[in-house]
Amino acid sequence: MRSPVALGRRDSLFNIMNSATEYSSDLNAVTKVVFDRFLSDFPLIFLSWEGMIQEINPTASLLLGYGSKESIGGSVQDYLQFLGVPIRSYNQALIFEALVNREDSSVFPAQIHVIPYAENCSIFILIDLSIRNRLRDQLFKEKHLLSTVINAIQDQVFLLDENNHYLLNNKSHLQFLGASKQEEIAGKSLDCFYDPTISKKFIADNQLLIMGEISELNRTVELHPGQWFEIKKTPFKDPLTKSIVGVVGLARDVTERVRSEEKLRQVQRLESIGVLAGGIAHDFNNLLTVVVGLADTGSMILENISVNQPLKENDLKEIKETLADIRQAGQRAAILTHKLLAVGRKQLVEMRSSLLNEIIQGMSSVLAGALRASDFPLVSIQLDYQLANSLPSIYVDRSQLEQVLLNLVVNARDALLKEIKDQARVDFLPRLTIKTFCDLARQEVILEVSDNGCGMSEETKAKVFDPFFTTKEIGRGTGLGLASVYGILQQSKATVQIHSELHQGTTFKIAFPIWTESAEEQPKELSSEQYLEKKHTILYAEDDVVIRTLVKRNLEIKGYQVIIAEDGETAWGEYQKSPYEYSLILTDLMMPNISGMEFISRVQQLNHEQKILCVSGYTNEDTKGLPILTKPFTIQKLYQKIQETIG
Repeated sequence: MRSPVALGRRDSLFNIMNSATEYSSDLNAVTKVVFDRFLSDFPLIFLSWEGMIQEINPTASLLLGYGSKESIGGSVQDYLQFLGVPIRSYNQALIFEALVNREDSSVFPAQIHVIPYAENCSIFILIDLSIRNRLRDQLFKEKHLLSTVINAIQDQVFLLDENNHYLLNNKSHLQFLGASKQEEIAGKSLDCFYDPTISKKFIADNQLLIMGEISELNRTVELHPGQWFEIKKTPFKDPLTKSIVGVVGLARDVTERVRSEEKLRQVQRLESIGVLAGGIAHDFNNLLTVVVGLADTGSMILENISVNQPLKENDLKEIKETLADIRQAGQRAAILTHKLLAVGRKQLVEMRSSLLNEIIQGMSSVLAGALRASDFPLVSIQLDYQLANSLPSIYVDRSQLEQVLLNLVVNARDALLKEIKDQARVDFLPRLTIKTFCDLARQEVILEVSDNGCGMSEETKAKVFDPFFTTKEIGRGTGLGLASVYGILQQSKATVQIHSELHQGTTFKIAFPIWTESAEEQPKELSSEQYLEKKHTILYAEDDVVIRTLVKRNLEIKGYQVIIAEDGETAWGEYQKSPYEYSLILTDLMMPNISGMEFISRVQQLNHEQKILCVSGYTNEDTKGLPILTKPFTIQKLYQKIQETIG
């Protein structure tokens, strides 16, 4: 049987009728032409305008279950159960639906076309709708099932056309967009619901998918302040043409995961403090010994010099060398302090061109201290360095890379101690190797941290980057720390591979892209003559009396006039006396009474053009865009920063 579309082409049937009547005005002749040459596959009934059956073709007889002779002369009304108002006359073109009775008492739904073609004669075409209705019911059930399943998904599901207009949204996504029904969203563009910056990024991503440049896109985005979503998108293809006509996406709220990962990183930093504490305390004691000893040396040199006796060249040289050594010891102490801040606090990321070997060598004493274990005081872990010469630079945050290195060494230490405990081998020599080399073919600098410890199974290797996954005993930390390591390395565009077998040790291979940009220019110390310019008045707020006195003395040596204040409240009082007389406000941020930022806020309300330089011992202070000088600082760095700020 032909398709319903073909059966419904009434114009073609009229043409057939007209063609037939051109050759004969005899009804039987017309009927024969129509039946035999054109419409033998259609279930057709010829009837009078009053509904009396004049002829029925075999296809209709088979459909109804009645013989042709049995039906001729009867009324078509006997075969129909009208769904609406009964039709009494068939002298005009009609299309309607009714239930049709079969000979076996069964019924079937039908669409009926009535086509008048001669005096007191019309064609009655039956189209069985049973299959269509079954398909319609099945489609309705499937659509209802799909809608139920999609709306039951807690994640947000959405479908966009090629112009970024919404076609489909599940219940979760509708609620997120502030709608209750699909009709409120359908046809609207996504930029109606998102911040312009976010919608611009979404549209760019969708364009890549629609153009076929990528087959999948995953992105974690902060859609609202403090609310993070992981969004996965794929192209949506037309089921018939297979061409891309839109984008289907799923958005999952990962706010808790992001917060947990941040908490994990903080816990791991705190855990690392315990490892650092011993090494830093030891190094600080050494530095303090040097500082105190050099100060005593300077005192003795001065005591041996007579008041009236001029300084000899050797005495002057010895004093300069002593002061230089004190300065160097202070710089080493500053580096140790920054290492502790990098692990114990949130710190601003400071990506810069760095030499991998220099970072490793700078951590050598800390790493050696990390290998000492209180559980096995007699165990000595051999630490070997295999550092290639003349490595190219890499682009990293030095403090973060130091944390990565420390975590990997602590992991290796624990693996070595576990192997000693589990295997109880007398001949076992625990060994840790840190190796660097350059892969010029891949334009990468490689860092390998290897141990011959307990190793990992395939199952463990598959999970080591998962947050909160741990192989440690209860009470011995949060885990391997590789979730934090992995995040830091991604930020540096580095990759990490793990090679490990049980009882055969583990190697972490990290590949950093070679940094091809020219190294940043290091600040140059300016000569004394460069500071002897126009005198400037500086209001300096600092609660530490030793630092306050030291800075004031050195600034006055360079020709600055300095007004000092021991806290923010005092500084604010001084400033109000002459708010337009100061070339610069130099203020510490951590002070009693009112903080440095509160003092700055008051100053800016009174004089928004006032030049301000902040000073802090922390690197994560939010200074609202103002320049900051971090403690500890050299006097030359102080001079340079002041000149840069004043302009």
